[in-house]
Amino acid sequence: MYTVLVIDDETGLLRLLQMVLERAGYRALVASNGIEGVNMIYEFQPDVIVLDEILPDVSGSDICLKLKADPQVAHIPVIIHSGGAKVFNQAHLTRIGAIAGLPKPSTVPAILNTVEGCLRAKDKSA
Repeated sequence: MYTVLVIDDETGLLRLLQMVLERAGYRALVASNGIEGVNMIYEFQPDVIVLDEILPDVSGSDICLKLKADPQVAHIPVIIHSGGAKVFNQAHLTRIGAIAGLPKPSTVPAILNTVEGCLRAKDKSA
C-alpha cells in the first residue's frame, strides 16, 4: 500500500483529501503546517507528498527545495497544491524539484490521477 502525505493548513481540505485517498486504497497521512509535515516526511518516508504552497510557517517551495537537497528524501515525488499561479509555472516546479502542480480547487479525479501519475513515474525510475 502506497503512503501519501498531505501538508496543508486548511483543515477541511486535509480531511477531504485524507478520505479521498483512503477510499482509493492509499495510506493517507496529514500535517497542518510545514514543520509537522517535514518531521512526518523523515519519520514515515511517504511515497508521494501533496504540498500546499502557502503555509503559515514556511512556503511549500522552500520545503521542496530543502527535500530535494537531502539524499535521504530527495527521491520522494512532490506535488505542489495551491490556488496560486505557481502550480501552472513548469519552470518554477522544475526549479524547486516538484514533479507536478495541482490547482486548488481540484476535482477528485484530477487529484487521484496526479498522485497515480507520480507513483507510476517513481516506480519506473526505481
